[in-house]
Amino acid sequence: MHVVNVATMDLNLLRVLGELLRERNVTRAAAQLGLSQAATSHALARLRKSFGDPLLVRSGQSLQLTPEAERLVPIVEDILRLVNTSLSAPEFDPSTATTTFTVAMPDFLNSMIAPELAVVVREQAPKVVLHVLGTPVRSDARRDGTLDAIAMPAQRVAPGHPSLRLGSVSWTGIAAVGRPGLDEGITPADYAAMPHISFPRALVEVLIDEKLADAGLRRTIAVTVNNSDLVPSMIPGSELVSVGWDGFDKPGVRTFDLPVDIPDFDYHIAWSRRLANDPASVWLRRQIVDIASRRLAQ
Repeated sequence: MHVVNVATMDLNLLRVLGELLRERNVTRAAAQLGLSQAATSHALARLRKSFGDPLLVRSGQSLQLTPEAERLVPIVEDILRLVNTSLSAPEFDPSTATTTFTVAMPDFLNSMIAPELAVVVREQAPKVVLHVLGTPVRSDARRDGTLDAIAMPAQRVAPGHPSLRLGSVSWTGIAAVGRPGLDEGITPADYAAMPHISFPRALVEVLIDEKLADAGLRRTIAVTVNNSDLVPSMIPGSELVSVGWDGFDKPGVRTFDLPVDIPDFDYHIAWSRRLANDPASVWLRRQIVDIASRRLAQ
């Protein structure tokens, strides 16, 4: 009995063999494969050598399968079907998925997007666990690809890195209702002298500090926080001021025009290239973008 050495056999020939066994005609098999007739005939010669059998023999004007070829028909069909199934991208069925999603967004975006996202995930993917983080996140979490999506200003998305736009955010000053000195038109110097609640490393605050520095000014920082959601509860009844997004609406808090020109921010979600084509991660990103399209200015 001839033994095929799988270790040395070119497995690309299996597709050629499958078409030859199905068509029983070199010309038609070549057309299906997108190969020349000469290349297909050469492949048949290699297959005959590998299997130690002619496989297809001429009988009048047609080719017939040898007993060995007949034996191979169901085997090759199964192998090709298994390969195609294994290499095809799996579909994501949220109703049965048991994966874990991890997303990171600035606190104010989390407050706008995360509640609805949690409802969508619970309704459509009830077995999925959703982890919601604030930003900034640990650098190793960003490097190891465990984040399915992270939201950030477009300016902080690395050039060429995959991302999707969420929407636009504009900025305003926020202070306690009834706080004096805000309705007469404050100057940059007035603003810098006010006691500020600061969220360090937030891009909007970096830009404000740069604008003030250009005028030789520096904000008076009274409080720093690592969670901007704390700010609304700290402002009412105080002299403190901070920065909020346009549309900010919290009890006891009012908005005022910033005395420095801060452009609107486009926010994007980005993800690890490792997850670029992951069906589950793609599904999650679509939900986030869909929610953001209703919550943020477009």
